[in-house]
Amino acid sequence: MSKKTLKIRAKLGKASIGKETASLGFKVSRSILNLENAEHFFCGARLAVTIYEDPDPDQKKFPGMEGPKLNGVVDVKRFSCSPEFIGGTLSFCESEVERHDVADFGQLVVAMIAERTGNAAEIGGEDGDESDE
Repeated sequence: MSKKTLKIRAKLGKASIGKETASLGFKVSRSILNLENAEHFFCGARLAVTIYEDPDPDQKKFPGMEGPKLNGVVDVKRFSCSPEFIGGTLSFCESEVERHDVADFGQLVVAMIAERTGNAAEIGGEDGDESDE
């Protein structure tokens, strides 16, 4: 059974800033994330996320000393997997976060806490313009 809240370490890719969204690619070791949880959290999901830099998981941390945080609501429409990693894209609505805040987290190793709050926004326009035909 899938968890309600996911807490993982991830490597973020370059930030991409678009006209209405900002996004960050991510990858997670398959040794810490199984496919069932990956599907629940990263396939057509809307997530409430908290992300903070966490380059050394073995370093003792004190409450309130996590460093800068990025909080927001993201859509993750799909994920991919390889024998070593599971990856995807966190798409932030620009009304949720500032562009420079997302850009500041590009290329970092982070701790990410995610809670699924619903389904990702539909791909395509009204009535599902996209067709697989």
